[in-house]
Amino acid sequence: MNPATGDLAAALRVEFDRTGVVLPVSPRHDVACPSEHAVVGAGPRTTRVAAYDWDHLATPPIGKAYNIRCYDGTLGIADGWVPDLPTAAALAARWQSGSTAPALAAKFPLLGPVEMLAARERGDEREYMWHRYASNHRGWLHAPLVPFIVAAFHEPRLRALTPVVVSHMRVFSVRDPSLPARAYPCVTALADDVFRVWQRGGPDLGETDIAGSIALLLATP
Repeated sequence: MNPATGDLAAALRVEFDRTGVVLPVSPRHDVACPSEHAVVGAGPRTTRVAAYDWDHLATPPIGKAYNIRCYDGTLGIADGWVPDLPTAAALAARWQSGSTAPALAAKFPLLGPVEMLAARERGDEREYMWHRYASNHRGWLHAPLVPFIVAAFHEPRLRALTPVVVSHMRVFSVRDPSLPARAYPCVTALADDVFRVWQRGGPDLGETDIAGSIALLLATP
C-alpha cells in the first residue's frame, strides 16, 4: 500500500490489532500539508503519524515513509522518520504506554540521541538544541557547517550559551539569554574547514578554520 493514498488511521488500527494493542486512533487533516495524518491517543500524551508519498521524486528518500511526532500536551518531545507502518505503530504504542523520552530514544535511535530527548523532557532547551544541531537530527543543517557545530559542542564556554541556526540552516551563532543585547558573531561555511565569521550589521571578522572560528566567537566582548 502506498502510505500516502490509503486510510492511515485504519491501517494503524489494523497494526495495533495485530499486536494486541488497544489505542484510539483518529484521522487528522492538515491543510498546510498534503500528506495523510493520524493521531494516536486521546489524552495529553499523543503521537502524530504522517504518511508521505514520494513517488513524484526520481530518487525517493530511503526510510522516510512515515514521520512521527510524540507530544506531551502541546509540547513536542520527539520526532523522526520511520521506514514502515509496523515501526510507526510500535513507536507510538511505546510512547502511549508511558515511556520516558530517553527510553524511547534508546529503543528507537531514529528519534535522535538519548541525551537530546533527556534534555527535552527535563525542559533544558539549551542542551536540547545543542544535541539536536550537533547530531544534525533529521539532516536539515547545511552539511559543511556540521563539523564546526560538532567542535563548538565540545567547547564548554560555548556550551554555556544557547545555539542558534538561521537562514535555511546555513548560519550559526550563539546567544546569552541573560545578556540579550550582546551580539555574538555569525559563522557560515564557505567550503570544507573554511568558515566566514561576521558580525550582523558590521564587518567580516575573517575567514578561517574551525579552531579560528571558535576563537573569534569567544573573543566577542
